[in-house]
Amino acid sequence: MDREHQLTVWAADQLQSAGYVTGDDFSLIPASNDASFRRYFRCAEPLSRVPMGDRNFVFMDAPPEFEDSAPFVAIDGMLLAAGVRVPKIHAVDLARGFMMLTDFGGDLLLDALRVAQRDERLSLYAMAMRSLTAVQTTPSAALPAYDAMKLREEMGLFRSWFIERLLGYAMSIEETMMLERVCETLVESALEQPAVFVHRDYHARNLMLVPAEPGDLSLGVLDFQDAVSGPVTYDLVSLLRDCYFRLPDDELDQLVSDAHQALVSANSELSDASLPLFLQWFDLMGLQRHLKCAGIFSRLCLRDGKSGYIADIPLVLRYLVDASASVDAFSAFNSWLRSEIIPTFDAYLANVDDDPSNGSSP
Repeated sequence: MDREHQLTVWAADQLQSAGYVTGDDFSLIPASNDASFRRYFRCAEPLSRVPMGDRNFVFMDAPPEFEDSAPFVAIDGMLLAAGVRVPKIHAVDLARGFMMLTDFGGDLLLDALRVAQRDERLSLYAMAMRSLTAVQTTPSAALPAYDAMKLREEMGLFRSWFIERLLGYAMSIEETMMLERVCETLVESALEQPAVFVHRDYHARNLMLVPAEPGDLSLGVLDFQDAVSGPVTYDLVSLLRDCYFRLPDDELDQLVSDAHQALVSANSELSDASLPLFLQWFDLMGLQRHLKCAGIFSRLCLRDGKSGYIADIPLVLRYLVDASASVDAFSAFNSWLRSEIIPTFDAYLANVDDDPSNGSSP
């Protein structure tokens, strides 16, 4: 019995236990995949129940040999207690990696941002930032620390998966030392920031527009299972320098300033953090995240066969170039990106065929 069939049988059992009617032809259909081994399914047909109740569920399949679902369960409870709108877990089988969750539907914040005009876009981001405030004020003492080792490990993906495997680029000793200096500066900046609850992937593909009161919307938050205690600007960078959507610069500046004011008011540890210092933290945190993302997107393509993520790398590289241009100490890194790495990536894109994994993967 394959996993999808096992999940279908398990889902039918859970629904029947909750008073729903499922027939012999009950089945599930794919809802979405994410950048991990998790898969999500919905019921193929509408559910019926007496008395009437919540009919919107999604079923998660997270193979336990690849995904530990225990953190998802624990962090879901932490965020719910803090007032963050995350999916309610209606049933769970950790041994098999199955869950029955509240379904937030299919209205991504990303889709709304792509068609919104300025005023609506700013309103959507304001809602996302209010939700982020609730996330950041969630107690984080029980979470793993986003420490120097983890920060370095993530940035190492840039070299190992993007530079070496995807591009087939052999770094010189001088280039290696230059990149190491950049990474150490980014680690130092991250660790000097006040630590808060960090979602770690708080961007527009993981935020859902969910109906609340009639005519109103709230924001549903997904993919929080890798949360840590870490730098206060990390999730803000994930949101405002999103790998899947670029904000106009003037709107970005306004939103970062608004976030600084709100955080200073809410967090006593930030009372002495001036706006220039906060902007420096924000820019350097963005460099750390986007080095990681370039590596992760390359790994998703080469190792996992998810070639669509290659299309997201140009924006990530643009963020790296723009942010490093504002840091005098990173002038050599900025020049290297522009003169060596971006042309090499452009050549990769020009030569790639229908199977991007035919690139430089060993």
